[in-house]
Amino acid sequence: MRGLRTSTAVVALIAFVTGGCAAHSPEVYGRTVTLVPVASGAPKVKGELLAVDQERIWVRTKDGVRDFAPASVREVRVRRHNLTGGWAVRWGLVGGLLSGVVLTASCSSVEGNDVGGCAAVGGVTAGLWALVGLLAAPSLEASSQLSVDPGSARLKPYARLPAGLPEGVTAGSLEGPPAPR
Repeated sequence: MRGLRTSTAVVALIAFVTGGCAAHSPEVYGRTVTLVPVASGAPKVKGELLAVDQERIWVRTKDGVRDFAPASVREVRVRRHNLTGGWAVRWGLVGGLLSGVVLTASCSSVEGNDVGGCAAVGGVTAGLWALVGLLAAPSLEASSQLSVDPGSARLKPYARLPAGLPEGVTAGSLEGPPAPR
């Protein structure tokens, strides 16, 4: 009975400690966006989306906070997550190479196994990894970025301040991590 009380106390202590860790609020920033201008030849602007209203779009770039009229922007590309198609292909190739080499080496280390047969098994495993990476790449790339009309209300949830800039707060006063390049 004493062991049961001790283990219950340990579980309660773990729950108490981890609950406090889970309650820590992370810092919240806006999504990385790329503004594509209406004017041909004008450079695209990339940065953190700070706030949006009917008249302005505020973006924190590496050069500081800038604001844009929605009419001067053709589209806004929102980076939803960093799991891009290139990421999937790289992991498929790296995972396949490592798995194939390790599987071939471990198989051929067993006495009586044919090295050619082991290399074939390793090659098939590597090929399957690469195939999965290549098949996943298009869907990850498509879901990683969203194209939004600059005047659309769909853009607001991706901003650091989705309700707009509070009265008396300037966009330049908003700090955060280094702006995306």
